[in-house]
Amino acid sequence: MHIDFPQSGAIIDSRIVEFDPPGLLAYSWSSGDERERPLRWQLESPGTGTRLALTLRLPLDEDIAKAAAGWDAHLEMLLAALEGVPIHFPVDHFLEARRFYGEQLQR
Repeated sequence: MHIDFPQSGAIIDSRIVEFDPPGLLAYSWSSGDERERPLRWQLESPGTGTRLALTLRLPLDEDIAKAAAGWDAHLEMLLAALEGVPIHFPVDHFLEARRFYGEQLQR
């Protein structure tokens, strides 16, 4: 799996570990010699809508608030794209989410 973030220059090449269309995709959100950061996307259809469950496991010494805020911001971008409104990375949203997640982790 090849993921390219052209605005930041980050590139992630990883191996898919689970794939069960249309509802499951799992891979490591890491590349090369980096430590594994398993990521799992799962779609469920409870009732009339669709629910996305995103699960990410990180090494304990990483900035968990930063990673959670990054995914929060990327999900905002996904929502905008689904509405036909492409946006750049929402920096203000990311910073607000990072503060929020940091406070939650302090509890």
